[in-house]
Amino acid sequence: MYAKQEIRSLIDNHLSLQWCRENVVIPLRIENKNPPEESILIIAVGNISYLGTIGKFIQERVKTTGLNCYFTEMLPEKIEEILESLEVKEVENE
Repeated sequence: MYAKQEIRSLIDNHLSLQWCRENVVIPLRIENKNPPEESILIIAVGNISYLGTIGKFIQERVKTTGLNCYFTEMLPEKIEEILESLEVKEVENE
């Protein structure tokens, strides 16, 4: 199970919900490391072959916050399901 509030916060801080939907990408969590190592943002990608197109963009966005990226593959349907649940929660809070 994924922490939806944490995921939503990561999306808001590093990407955008719309961009994540369009690119089937979702930041999952931050894995903290002890200095001097930088903490790592774990990002799931629905189409790993598309990573060559979007990977550099993601790395540049995340690097500005002092994090490194670690990419993992996840079924596109699972990413879409999580993103949809975040949108439903957002509508309920309005």
